[in-house]
Amino acid sequence: MKTKLITRLILAGVGLALNGTKAHAGTITLSAQPPSIVANGTSRSYIYVTVAADPGTTSVPVTLAMSGPGTLDTTSVIVPISTGSNMGTGLATLTSTTQPGTVTITGNSSGYTGGSIQVITTGPNVLSMSASPTSIRADGTTRSVITITANEGSYVSPVTVNISVSGPGTLSSNSAQIVIPSGSLMGSTQVSLTSTRTTGTVTVTGSASGFTGASTQVTTTKH
Repeated sequence: MKTKLITRLILAGVGLALNGTKAHAGTITLSAQPPSIVANGTSRSYIYVTVAADPGTTSVPVTLAMSGPGTLDTTSVIVPISTGSNMGTGLATLTSTTQPGTVTITGNSSGYTGGSIQVITTGPNVLSMSASPTSIRADGTTRSVITITANEGSYVSPVTVNISVSGPGTLSSNSAQIVIPSGSLMGSTQVSLTSTRTTGTVTVTGSASGFTGASTQVTTTKH
Protein backbone atom coordinates (compact mmCIF):
# COMPACT_ATOMS: atom_id res chain seq x y z
CA MET A 1 0.00 0.00 0.00
CA LYS A 2 2.80 2.44 0.91
CA THR A 3 4.62 1.64 -2.35
CA LYS A 4 1.45 2.37 -4.37
CA LEU A 5 0.99 5.68 -2.55
CA ILE A 6 4.56 6.78 -3.25
CA THR A 7 4.14 5.77 -6.91
CA ARG A 8 0.99 7.87 -7.22
CA LEU A 9 2.72 10.84 -5.58
CA ILE A 10 5.68 10.57 -7.94
CA LEU A 11 3.46 10.30 -11.02
CA ALA A 12 1.52 13.34 -9.84
CA GLY A 13 4.80 15.14 -9.32
CA VAL A 14 5.86 14.54 -12.92
CA GLY A 15 2.72 16.33 -14.09
CA LEU A 16 3.30 19.20 -11.66
CA ALA A 17 6.90 19.62 -12.69
CA LEU A 18 6.30 19.53 -16.44
CA ASN A 19 3.15 21.67 -16.33
CA GLY A 20 2.46 20.97 -19.98
CA THR A 21 5.93 21.87 -21.24
CA LYS A 22 8.70 19.73 -22.70
CA ALA A 23 11.76 19.42 -20.48
CA HIS A 24 15.22 19.67 -22.03
CA ALA A 25 17.83 16.98 -21.44
CA GLY A 26 20.28 17.80 -18.70
CA THR A 27 17.82 19.72 -16.49
CA ILE A 28 16.45 19.30 -12.99
CA THR A 29 13.01 20.67 -12.13
CA LEU A 30 11.56 20.93 -8.63
CA SER A 31 7.89 21.27 -7.70
CA ALA A 32 6.02 21.27 -4.39
CA GLN A 33 2.62 19.98 -3.40
CA PRO A 34 1.14 21.81 -1.61
CA PRO A 35 3.13 25.03 -2.19
CA SER A 36 2.00 26.47 1.16
CA ILE A 37 1.86 24.72 4.55
CA VAL A 38 1.07 25.70 8.13
CA ALA A 39 4.01 26.52 10.41
CA ASN A 40 2.98 24.09 13.13
CA GLY A 41 5.99 21.74 13.14
CA THR A 42 4.09 18.86 11.53
CA SER A 43 2.62 20.03 8.19
CA ARG A 44 4.32 18.59 5.11
CA SER A 45 4.90 19.44 1.49
CA TYR A 46 6.04 16.82 -1.02
CA ILE A 47 9.01 17.95 -3.11
CA TYR A 48 9.15 16.33 -6.56
CA VAL A 49 12.60 16.16 -8.19
CA THR A 50 12.18 15.62 -11.93
CA VAL A 51 15.21 14.96 -14.13
CA ALA A 52 15.38 15.08 -17.92
CA ALA A 53 18.42 13.01 -18.91
CA ASP A 54 20.28 11.95 -22.02
CA PRO A 55 19.40 8.61 -23.66
CA GLY A 56 21.09 5.66 -21.96
CA THR A 57 21.08 7.23 -18.49
CA THR A 58 19.71 4.85 -15.86
CA SER A 59 19.73 7.08 -12.78
CA VAL A 60 20.83 10.53 -11.63
CA PRO A 61 21.93 11.44 -8.08
CA VAL A 62 20.51 14.83 -7.05
CA THR A 63 21.79 16.78 -4.06
CA LEU A 64 19.18 18.80 -2.21
CA ALA A 65 19.80 21.89 -0.10
CA MET A 66 17.40 24.19 1.66
CA SER A 67 17.20 27.47 3.52
CA GLY A 68 14.39 28.80 5.65
CA PRO A 69 12.06 27.47 8.37
CA GLY A 70 11.73 23.80 7.49
CA THR A 71 13.43 20.41 7.49
CA LEU A 72 13.98 17.95 4.65
CA ASP A 73 13.83 14.22 5.22
CA THR A 74 16.83 13.74 2.91
CA THR A 75 19.65 15.74 1.31
CA SER A 76 20.04 13.47 -1.71
CA VAL A 77 17.72 11.64 -4.06
CA ILE A 78 18.62 8.94 -6.60
CA VAL A 79 16.26 9.54 -9.52
CA PRO A 80 15.63 6.47 -11.72
CA ILE A 81 15.40 7.34 -15.43
CA SER A 82 12.87 5.69 -17.73
CA THR A 83 14.33 4.30 -20.97
CA GLY A 84 11.27 5.38 -22.93
CA SER A 85 11.01 9.01 -21.88
CA ASN A 86 14.57 9.58 -20.59
CA MET A 87 12.94 11.19 -17.57
CA GLY A 88 12.37 10.31 -13.95
CA THR A 89 11.12 11.76 -10.68
CA GLY A 90 12.29 11.37 -7.10
CA LEU A 91 10.53 12.40 -3.93
CA ALA A 92 11.54 14.27 -0.77
CA THR A 93 9.42 15.58 2.09
CA LEU A 94 9.58 19.04 3.65
CA THR A 95 8.23 19.45 7.19
CA SER A 96 7.46 22.88 8.60
CA THR A 97 8.83 24.30 11.83
CA THR A 98 6.81 26.60 14.09
CA GLN A 99 8.36 29.66 12.42
CA PRO A 100 6.45 31.19 9.45
CA GLY A 101 8.48 32.19 6.40
CA THR A 102 9.73 31.07 2.99
CA VAL A 103 11.64 27.84 2.42
CA THR A 104 13.87 27.66 -0.66
CA ILE A 105 14.92 24.21 -1.86
CA THR A 106 17.52 23.63 -4.59
CA GLY A 107 18.44 20.50 -6.48
CA ASN A 108 21.75 20.00 -8.27
CA SER A 109 23.75 17.26 -9.96
CA SER A 110 27.06 17.29 -11.81
CA GLY A 111 26.53 18.07 -15.49
CA TYR A 112 22.93 19.18 -15.01
CA THR A 113 21.23 22.55 -14.83
CA GLY A 114 19.86 22.75 -11.31
CA GLY A 115 16.38 23.70 -10.22
CA SER A 116 14.74 25.36 -7.21
CA ILE A 117 11.34 25.78 -5.61
CA GLN A 118 9.89 27.83 -2.77
CA VAL A 119 7.37 26.73 -0.16
CA ILE A 120 5.56 29.25 2.04
CA THR A 121 5.01 28.38 5.69
CA THR A 122 2.20 30.38 7.27
CA GLY A 123 1.20 31.06 10.86
CA PRO A 124 -0.69 28.27 12.60
CA ASN A 125 -4.48 28.27 12.79
CA VAL A 126 -5.52 29.97 16.03
CA LEU A 127 -8.85 31.04 17.51
CA SER A 128 -9.14 33.98 19.89
CA MET A 129 -12.16 35.13 21.90
CA SER A 130 -13.18 38.28 23.74
CA ALA A 131 -16.24 39.45 25.67
CA SER A 132 -17.81 42.90 25.86
CA PRO A 133 -18.68 43.71 28.54
CA THR A 134 -16.83 41.29 30.76
CA SER A 135 -19.25 41.80 33.66
CA ILE A 136 -23.07 41.75 33.41
CA ARG A 137 -26.03 41.74 35.78
CA ALA A 138 -27.44 38.39 36.83
CA ASP A 139 -31.00 39.33 35.91
CA GLY A 140 -31.73 36.78 33.17
CA THR A 141 -31.78 39.39 30.38
CA THR A 142 -28.48 41.27 30.28
CA ARG A 143 -26.12 40.21 27.52
CA SER A 144 -22.43 40.19 26.69
CA VAL A 145 -21.22 40.03 23.08
CA ILE A 146 -18.68 37.26 22.46
CA THR A 147 -16.37 37.93 19.50
CA ILE A 148 -14.61 34.92 17.98
CA THR A 149 -11.69 35.57 15.63
CA ALA A 150 -9.94 33.02 13.43
CA ASN A 151 -6.32 33.63 12.44
CA GLU A 152 -5.44 30.95 9.96
CA GLY A 153 -2.72 29.96 7.55
CA SER A 154 -4.31 27.24 5.48
CA TYR A 155 -6.68 29.42 3.43
CA VAL A 156 -9.74 27.45 4.55
CA SER A 157 -13.06 29.28 4.58
CA PRO A 158 -15.57 29.15 6.16
CA VAL A 159 -14.32 27.99 9.56
CA THR A 160 -16.96 26.20 11.64
CA VAL A 161 -16.57 26.97 15.35
CA ASN A 162 -18.19 24.88 18.08
CA ILE A 163 -19.05 26.99 21.15
CA SER A 164 -19.75 25.73 24.65
CA VAL A 165 -20.54 27.43 27.95
CA SER A 166 -20.06 26.57 31.60
CA GLY A 167 -21.48 28.61 34.44
CA PRO A 168 -24.60 30.76 34.86
CA GLY A 169 -25.25 31.88 31.29
CA THR A 170 -26.82 30.82 27.99
CA LEU A 171 -25.54 31.25 24.43
CA SER A 172 -27.48 32.48 21.43
CA SER A 173 -25.89 29.68 19.40
CA ASN A 174 -23.65 26.68 20.03
CA SER A 175 -21.93 27.00 16.66
CA ALA A 176 -20.89 29.71 14.24
CA GLN A 177 -19.17 30.06 10.90
CA ILE A 178 -16.33 32.47 10.26
CA VAL A 179 -15.84 33.55 6.66
CA ILE A 180 -12.25 34.48 5.80
CA PRO A 181 -12.31 37.32 3.25
CA SER A 182 -10.42 36.76 0.01
CA GLY A 183 -6.80 37.83 0.35
CA SER A 184 -6.97 37.80 4.14
CA LEU A 185 -5.96 35.32 6.83
CA MET A 186 -8.37 36.61 9.48
CA GLY A 187 -12.11 36.67 10.03
CA SER A 188 -14.50 37.02 12.96
CA THR A 189 -18.07 36.43 14.07
CA GLN A 190 -20.16 37.13 17.17
CA VAL A 191 -22.60 35.35 19.46
CA SER A 192 -24.34 36.66 22.55
CA LEU A 193 -24.21 35.39 26.12
CA THR A 194 -27.28 36.04 28.30
CA SER A 195 -27.06 35.94 32.08
CA THR A 196 -29.26 33.84 34.34
CA ARG A 197 -30.42 34.98 37.78
CA THR A 198 -27.43 33.27 39.39
CA THR A 199 -24.18 35.09 40.05
CA GLY A 200 -20.83 33.60 39.17
CA THR A 201 -18.27 33.21 36.43
CA VAL A 202 -19.25 32.08 32.93
CA THR A 203 -16.59 30.48 30.71
CA VAL A 204 -17.22 30.42 26.95
CA THR A 205 -15.01 28.08 24.91
CA GLY A 206 -14.55 27.88 21.15
CA SER A 207 -13.05 25.04 19.13
CA ALA A 208 -12.63 24.27 15.43
CA SER A 209 -11.06 21.41 13.53
CA GLY A 210 -7.38 22.15 12.85
CA PHE A 211 -7.35 25.22 15.10
CA THR A 212 -5.95 25.97 18.53
CA GLY A 213 -8.98 26.63 20.73
CA ALA A 214 -9.73 29.67 22.87
CA SER A 215 -11.93 30.79 25.76
CA THR A 216 -13.11 33.93 27.51
CA GLN A 217 -14.87 34.65 30.80
CA VAL A 218 -17.77 36.84 31.87
CA THR A 219 -18.71 37.61 35.46
CA THR A 220 -22.37 37.87 36.45
CA THR A 221 -23.22 40.02 39.49
CA LYS A 222 -26.28 41.35 41.32
CA HIS A 223 -25.20 44.96 40.83
